[in-house]
Amino acid sequence: MEKKIRVLFATKTEENMSRLSGFIRAAGYTGQNIYVNAEQFLVSDFTYDCDAIILDCTEVDLTEKVRSRITSSVRMNAGIPFVLVVKGEEQVKCFDNEDLVCFEVIPSYDIDILIYLIRRLLSEAVIYKKLLAAKNEHGREKERLVTTLASIGDGVITTDIEGNITFMNRVAEDLTGWSIREAKGKSIDTVFKIIDKTTNAPMESPFLTTIETGEKYGLRRSTVLVSKNGNEFFVSASSSPIRDIKGNITGLVAVFRDITRHKMLEDSLIKSKDYYLTLFENFPALIWRADTDRTFNYFNKMWLDFTGRTLEQEKGSGWIEGAHPEDVQMILKVFNDAFEERRSFETEYRLRNKNGQYRWILSIGRPFYDLENQFSGFIGACFDITERKIAEEGLSRYQLLSRKANDIILFADIDGFVIEANDAAIHAFGYRKEDILGRSIFYLINPDPNLPIGTPSYNTDAGGIYYEATAYRNDGSTFAAEVSMQATEIGNSKVLMAILRDTTERKRINEELKRAKETAEAANRAKSECLANMSHEIRTPLNGITGMIDLTLLTDLTEEQKDNLS
Repeated sequence: MEKKIRVLFATKTEENMSRLSGFIRAAGYTGQNIYVNAEQFLVSDFTYDCDAIILDCTEVDLTEKVRSRITSSVRMNAGIPFVLVVKGEEQVKCFDNEDLVCFEVIPSYDIDILIYLIRRLLSEAVIYKKLLAAKNEHGREKERLVTTLASIGDGVITTDIEGNITFMNRVAEDLTGWSIREAKGKSIDTVFKIIDKTTNAPMESPFLTTIETGEKYGLRRSTVLVSKNGNEFFVSASSSPIRDIKGNITGLVAVFRDITRHKMLEDSLIKSKDYYLTLFENFPALIWRADTDRTFNYFNKMWLDFTGRTLEQEKGSGWIEGAHPEDVQMILKVFNDAFEERRSFETEYRLRNKNGQYRWILSIGRPFYDLENQFSGFIGACFDITERKIAEEGLSRYQLLSRKANDIILFADIDGFVIEANDAAIHAFGYRKEDILGRSIFYLINPDPNLPIGTPSYNTDAGGIYYEATAYRNDGSTFAAEVSMQATEIGNSKVLMAILRDTTERKRINEELKRAKETAEAANRAKSECLANMSHEIRTPLNGITGMIDLTLLTDLTEEQKDNLS
């Protein structure tokens, strides 16, 4: 089967080309032959589109200049089989030290092996092109890798097997203060100088150890990189060996980053933590903290002073020993449920103090998280509410007595804010119970400013006070009330008890009675005036008659006449 091949013949004459091409045809190759004069070929700088090149220099003096032109042409046409025909063995030896691919030199007397050389060189050319393609792809991959390393935000340094720098990206240049031009070929220990900031002592570099052992290494948290210009950066770093395809170590890669800002934040956090722990120690509440494993690992001084126990005694689950036996199961359930759901909780229980007395405690717990928003456990505060509990118990007794009373009854604390109201009060004022609680009692009951009350009612002693006031309903309407206020004690707490009676109806009746009385008195006065007038009118003519009778009696009359006139 014939094989097509395009051969460029660079000979002195076309006759020489014909002679050489005969060997090609005899081997079963056909195709286009390209003729170029050998002298012109040697002075040209062209690459040729052909499958093989045969240069006949049997009649050319192989000066150093000519040899240089030949090697240059071979390199320019790398990958194309190139056969150089020379006079003899001496000319062949001129090219022994040349590192050229797909290239062979034969003396003219061995021209019979030309076709074998062409075949071998054609096979080499195929392999060479594959290798060249792989090399180019490797070069592109290496370029992409270098571009990637140069673009990442961390500093990157690579070295050879001796620990001498072969590559640095821009971040590494900025942090070390060395440019790649200055650092290339220098030991990594020279460029990457580190100290222990806690002592300011130089640190031994872990990088060369990576090459020696083949293991990955990092830096201590107190490591500081000292740049060429003396600037200092807290850094974190890791180094790994670079291995070839056979697993042999050929160098190392070190990746590092500036953590100065994070270190400053960390130090600030530690200081803040110390500050808050100090604050917790002096906080006027019993403070505790539990870890992620539900182990209680901190109690403040207030807690320890309250229980009279040491921190070691309270840590872990020791604190539960001070809880009232009846409350232990409830406390643990509340805490475990809140921990499982990571939610806040509030609970009340009895805790034994250093005097052996059980005191009522309000415990408030909250989950807390670190700077990376990772759950770090629970923290809580406890408050002694014994007095409040006693007051609530006392108040409940008052509630039983006052709830169904017809009169309005309000209880207020020492500052005048309502802490309890009976059903009559809820109905009279038109509030829901939860709305009326916490309101100022004087917002609901406004004393008549014209009535002298004296000192505020909630500062009075056992005598209490009594006054009339205007009471304000939720809808804005008002009603008149008689108020009796009395200071009393519930438990150990002083409270104000106000009893109100709606006097609206009574005042209305009193007003009607007053108006009826005034009407009756007016009618009586009118009657008297009428009788006086009538008496006057009657008395006026009678006076004349009486006078005439008196005059008549002075005359001589018979006894019978005198009796009649009398």
